[in-house]
Amino acid sequence: MKIKLTDIAEIKTGYTQASKAQLDTAVDQVNLYTSPAVGLKSITNDGEIDFSKLDRVFTPFSAGTKSKLTNSAIRVGDLVLAARGSSGKAGVVRVITADPVVITGNVLLVRPNPELADSTYLQALFQSVYTDPKQESFRKGVLDQWSITRNDLEQFELEIPPLPEQQKISTAFLAIQEARRSAQAVTDHYGFLLEKLSTKYFR
Repeated sequence: MKIKLTDIAEIKTGYTQASKAQLDTAVDQVNLYTSPAVGLKSITNDGEIDFSKLDRVFTPFSAGTKSKLTNSAIRVGDLVLAARGSSGKAGVVRVITADPVVITGNVLLVRPNPELADSTYLQALFQSVYTDPKQESFRKGVLDQWSITRNDLEQFELEIPPLPEQQKISTAFLAIQEARRSAQAVTDHYGFLLEKLSTKYFR
């Protein structure tokens, strides 16, 4: 039986940056607040969140701005999904930084109920969605790029196994990801050695 994603998880939209006019006014008044944010470039191809590649969102400061941003901060176990662009990526938040980090408007956040759903299982599921050519409803525009809205996720249906089975699938998915990283490291090292050989003897 299929259920809706909202039956097992909370969905949050990214933080919308202020307009240029608002920012210009805020700068004139020296009244600007900035917060680090996870965006598309923060999600690695391995499905991790790279905190060295955070974006920043800027917003005019008001009495409740910092509190609002803090309440919107990512948590361990959150799943961040690419909502726009040509590259479909899904990353799980496994650690957090000392300062609150929000998300930008080009990603969406899925916060699973840990009693019902495993974050890594949902990550694996959405990675399969991104590689499924039949998922035409998530691709829009003449360039056929990803354009996923909060409403799309609220209407998204899935079949989900019991939690213990999800966790077994998650373990297998993580093992595959680790094998992929190891293989890439070997390939990178091979490329380095080949370049060194070419430089020494043929250039």
